[in-house]
Amino acid sequence: MSRNAGAGFPTKRLKHLVALRRRRTAADDGVRPYVGLEDIESGTGRLVNGAAASSPSTPSVTDVNESPGTDFEPGDVLFGKLRPYLAKAWVAEFPGRCTTEALVMEPTSIEPRFLRSVCLSSRFVGDVDASTFGSKMPRAEWDFIGNMSVPVPDPDTQTAIADYLDRETTRLDALVAAKQRLLTLLAEKRRAIITRAVTRGLEKKTKAGDLPDGWANPPVYARYSVQLGKMLDERRISGDHLAPYLRNTDIQWDGINTADLPEMDFNEAERNRYALRPGDLLVCEGGDAGRTVEWKGELRECFFQKA
Repeated sequence: MSRNAGAGFPTKRLKHLVALRRRRTAADDGVRPYVGLEDIESGTGRLVNGAAASSPSTPSVTDVNESPGTDFEPGDVLFGKLRPYLAKAWVAEFPGRCTTEALVMEPTSIEPRFLRSVCLSSRFVGDVDASTFGSKMPRAEWDFIGNMSVPVPDPDTQTAIADYLDRETTRLDALVAAKQRLLTLLAEKRRAIITRAVTRGLEKKTKAGDLPDGWANPPVYARYSVQLGKMLDERRISGDHLAPYLRNTDIQWDGINTADLPEMDFNEAERNRYALRPGDLLVCEGGDAGRTVEWKGELRECFFQKA
């Protein structure tokens, strides 16, 4: 055991605080729900599709997946070793199986929520990320991660820190949600103003529903080239032509999320057909239908989903 001079807490190697689960479940098991890295939110320790699931019969994660997975149990801590800079860690709340790109750690001498917070800390993530290999799909290995020194205060202090972080993050999440509701209302108002201006013009005497004199109302396909995107194929997440893939959920009213995009292998014909170009207008059909945003070339190369 050593001492962390900065924090004042003693430290231990991670492999002495957890047991690494390695048991694999076949894809056709059908009993345990599957959790992929895409189901874990970056930097928050939550499930993207809702962490309220409390049993295998009611999880909000993927129920069916063709890939083999590693078993996990409630209280285990999952940490994404693929692209670790995304900071994906989660304390399991139900028995399941997860992608083999996640380490499944069974805490033996450390509080699970405290371990999750350690795994999400910038120092831990930065050190793990620096150890990765592979340019397209950078991964870290347990041999390195397990030998990392992590702070280990006494159990009561670990619980107190975990409780404090839970309270503070819940409070901050509520503030973010309130701001998001305000942004949603402002976005709706903006859409209403735009709709009124382009359909009724600026003349106050224009009748509701009428277009100003001289304005045309052609169908969209008469003025624009409408292209449906390509569905994500989980069997093509490796290959020689991997490229970022923009999903329907990445398109928001206030912009485009490019921070955590999956990658898929596109052949030459698909690259020509589904590549995004600056000035393209993205319109969602599914989910919150109608979300619209302009692609301004945020990434050098990116493709899009069939919304």
